[in-house]
Amino acid sequence: MRIDSVLLLSVVTLAVLGVYFGVIAFVGIAHFELVFGAMEYRLYDDELVAYDRRLDTIQWRVPLDAVRDTTVEEGLFESPPTTEVATVMLNRTDDTEETEPYRFYRHSIVFIENPERVSRLLRTGRSRFAQ
Repeated sequence: MRIDSVLLLSVVTLAVLGVYFGVIAFVGIAHFELVFGAMEYRLYDDELVAYDRRLDTIQWRVPLDAVRDTTVEEGLFESPPTTEVATVMLNRTDDTEETEPYRFYRHSIVFIENPERVSRLLRTGRSRFAQ
């Protein structure tokens, strides 16, 4: 009888832990999809625009003359495991221009495929714009 209760307790514990971690994973995936799933980055002659296809609106924009330099960061939070993405960091020149109380400036383009190419395009666009 004791073996049956230990086995039952083990099965129930594993089931509860499985459900718990399953819910955590689902919430993480849903959050990622809601935040980044519909984002599209557009590089124009004079600016970088983040466009949300789901909301059909521009989320933020960065003038290319405000981008001093770009770097590619890879790591646990910049490029999730088993993905081939990374984060392109923007070194901006207009950080001190924050005048509105709730205004913020984006300093990164997250989870980008082929980040080296994106970084190079931003630097090329910046140098072309500066001439």
